[in-house]
Parts: sequence; C-alpha cells; structure tokens
Amino acid sequence: MKQTIRLTLALLAILTFAHCKSNDDTRKKIDETNRTIDQIPIDTKKTSDDAIKSVDETMKKITESTLDLTAQGGQPGFVFLFGDLINDQGLDPRITLQLSPGTSWKGTKPKLDPRLVSGTIVAKSIVEEIEKLQSDKTYINLGCDTTGRAELSGLQEAKIDSQTSPIVLIKAKVVLLCDENKLSAEKNLITAETVIISGLKYEMVGTAEKEFSIKTKHLILENVSSIAAKAPDASTTILMGPSLTIMAAQLSGNGKLEISSEGSSYKKE
Repeated sequence: MKQTIRLTLALLAILTFAHCKSNDDTRKKIDETNRTIDQIPIDTKKTSDDAIKSVDETMKKITESTLDLTAQGGQPGFVFLFGDLINDQGLDPRITLQLSPGTSWKGTKPKLDPRLVSGTIVAKSIVEEIEKLQSDKTYINLGCDTTGRAELSGLQEAKIDSQTSPIVLIKAKVVLLCDENKLSAEKNLITAETVIISGLKYEMVGTAEKEFSIKTKHLILENVSSIAAKAPDASTTILMGPSLTIMAAQLSGNGKLEISSEGSSYKKE
C-alpha cells in the first residue's frame, strides 16, 4: 500500500514539472513574438528615414546641377565704342570702361566673354545719317543749363515726341544730356551732330531689351559723367544686361565719362 502511494506521488510530481516547463516555454515564445512585433515599427521608421534621406540627396544633386547651368553668374551687356573714343593705345584717357560678370550661386564669377566689347571706325552709313542733321535748326535739352552756350546759337528748342514710348528717337543738331531722369524709355537712341554730356548719372537696369546709344559727329564731355548698365539679380542669371553704344567721330572737352556694365548675380527666391 505504501509502495502504491509513493508511485502515485512521483507520477504527480513528474506531470506537474512537465506542465510548468511547458508553460515556461510557451511564455518564452510569446515574449519573443512580442519583442519581434515591437521591433517592426522601429525597422519600418528606419527604412522610411533612409528612403527620405536618399530622395533628399537626389533632389539636392538635381537642384545643384540645374543651378550650375542657370545660375553660374551672368555676362554684362554688349558695349560698342566707335570713332575717336578709341585710339592706337586703346581707350581715350577721358573714357573709362569696366565690365563685370555677375556672381554665381556658389559665390564665384565666370570668365568675362571678350566678345562683349567691340570698337572700330564710325561706319560710313552712320556718318551719312549724322551729316543730314547739319542743316537742322533745333536742339534738345535733357536737364542742362543752357545759359551762354555758343553751340545753341541760332537754334530753337525741340521736345521729345514721347517719353512714354518704349523706344525714344532723339534727333537734333545738338543734344544736351545732364538729367538721367529725362531718359525713361526702354530704348533711348540719340543721333545728333553734336552731343554734350555734363554731369550725367544714368543707369539702366534690365535685360538686353534695354538699349542706350549715341551717334554723333562731335561728342563734348563736361564734368564727370557715368553711364551704367546692370542686369537684374535673380534666381537665374542667363539673361544679359542692356547694351551701350557710343559712336563719335570727334571727342573733346575736359570732362570724363565712366562706362560700366554688370551681369546678373544669383539671388535666391
């Protein structure tokens, strides 16, 4: 009898131990599964972050490549100087010329295109156009003091046809230039037998659609004057600035004329 009781208790102990071990294994597997489930959002977030970073890097490279093409710093507008403004040694000492390319998105400047400046003798067709004004009896005054000016003797003042037009043709025997505010058109094209520039501070800001030109037999410089062209700064610097043309068969006077042209610089939107 006692032997039977011992066998029964032993069997119960074995079954109890097996049941406890089975519960432990099950719990362990459940814990491992929970940890795996918990890890899924972490892995998903890391994959998402890596994908976003890759896209950002790709977009950055595309943007930089585009800027290398469209924002490398613009070239200044064309400058044409003809006649007595240029001699065998270069520009007449009364004339200074400064050309500057714009700044790129990287903060550097491109090489200046040497084709932007040209000069030669005044073309025959221009001379003939100016000679037609010898018999003209008018002068146009753009903001100058005309007191005691011998060049105006026997001439009557004429007015510009329209200062609101995008293109203004200024033609007379004598043209006086002093007030830059009188030059408000997109294109100011001056043709005269004599042009007098005195203390002019004229600046054009725009693209190649803007233009300023002087065609004259005799250019007289008084005081220090300046004519400047500037391309607008923008997120793209492809467009060139306004063009400048000065043709003068004869240059005189004790004044100076400072000519400058600057290209477009990168400006982030």
